[in-house]
Amino acid sequence: MFRTLLNPMSELQQMIDSMDRAFQSVRNEGRTANWNPVYTLPVDIWQKDNTDYIRAAVPGVKREDLDIEVNEHVLTVSGEMTHDALKDESANFWRREYAVGKFSRSIRLPDFAIAEKIEASFENGFVTISVPLAIQSPQVVKVPIKAVGDSSQPVLTQDAQSKGTKESTAKS
Repeated sequence: MFRTLLNPMSELQQMIDSMDRAFQSVRNEGRTANWNPVYTLPVDIWQKDNTDYIRAAVPGVKREDLDIEVNEHVLTVSGEMTHDALKDESANFWRREYAVGKFSRSIRLPDFAIAEKIEASFENGFVTISVPLAIQSPQVVKVPIKAVGDSSQPVLTQDAQSKGTKESTAKS
C-alpha cells in the first residue's frame, strides 16, 4: 500500500478509504439497478470585460460527450466521467479520488446575459464557457416625495386606474 509521508491527514484518509472499500458491497446490495448518482461539477466563475466565464475540470471526458444548454437563463453543463479500470474486476484500487459517473451543474445566469452568443471551448480537460453580458447603464430615477395629506399630488381615479393614466386632483 502506498503511504504519503509527513501528512497527518493521510492516515485519516486511508482509514476512510478502507471503510469505503469494506462497505462497498453493503451499499451496492441495497441499490436498485437504475440507481445512478449525479455528481455536482465544481466550477470557477469570474467576470472580465462584460463577459462572465465559467470553467470546469472534466478529466477523461471527451468534448463530444459534454452537453451544455441554456433554458430560461439557467446554464447546465452535464456529461459522464468514466474510468476503464473500473470495468476490470481484477483491478485493485489503492486509492480512488476521482468521481466517476454522471455529473451535472446548473448555474443561474444574470437576466442581461446574451444567451444566443454563449460560447464554449474545450482544452486539456477543461471546458470554459463565455457568457456575454449586455452593457448595463445605471438608470437614475428621481422619486418625488410628497407630504402626508398633500392633495396636490397626482392620484389615480377609478376610471384612470383601469386605463393606467394619471389625473390630477381638482382644486376648488
